[in-house]
Amino acid sequence: MNKRGSHIDVIISFAIFIAIIIFVFAIIQPVIYNKQNKGVITGQIEKKILDNVSGNLTIISVSARDLSSACVDLKDFITNSNIGTTPHIIATNEAGTIYSLEVSSPDVYVTRTSASNEFFRIYGSSLFPESTTGQPGSCTALTLGSGSGNYSVNQIQSEDYVFEKSVLQLISYINADRGAAKDYFNVSELNNFGFNFTYQNKTSIGTTDNLPSSSNIYSQAFPVIYVTENASIESGSITIRIW
Repeated sequence: MNKRGSHIDVIISFAIFIAIIIFVFAIIQPVIYNKQNKGVITGQIEKKILDNVSGNLTIISVSARDLSSACVDLKDFITNSNIGTTPHIIATNEAGTIYSLEVSSPDVYVTRTSASNEFFRIYGSSLFPESTTGQPGSCTALTLGSGSGNYSVNQIQSEDYVFEKSVLQLISYINADRGAAKDYFNVSELNNFGFNFTYQNKTSIGTTDNLPSSSNIYSQAFPVIYVTENASIESGSITIRIW
């Protein structure tokens, strides 16, 4: 009789143990699923954000071998650099100071801060404003080639980056019409979303969100290399929130 009672106790204990496991799983399973589901949504939003805020940037190093004038006329630069027939370009020195630049295709006129600044960079991207058209006076004409009185070009790189201007435009679009933005990003009526863009200096800007008081907010951050409106290349991050 004692052995039989012991067997019954074991069976009852095992049944209680299984019931507890089922109960705990029933509680945490929806939480796990919800987190996984929001993780998938976040990945989809990340891809769409990057599709909308990224663009190609071409960086060209220029050596203008002339000390007679701060302004140089780079003859046939549009053709020689393959920068595009309708240029959207910015010129800076190696410290990032922006030079005055005008275009009279195929020539590009760059006014340096000093005639002694031989080396500078020209950045080209369709996401920059279209370059000013004109022909400033007192510019020394330089032709492509080696030696004094000429200029040379060297394409450093041409690749995709996130552009600050495009990020700000996307934030404005989402803030202006959240319903249309949810449709575009394929976010269901059961969820809401928003994102923040953090600059290299740690300041941040983002969508205007009415976040719930509960802690049921899923967020995920990913790093980005972005181009400022002054053609500076910096590192930051984008944080997406789903609730």
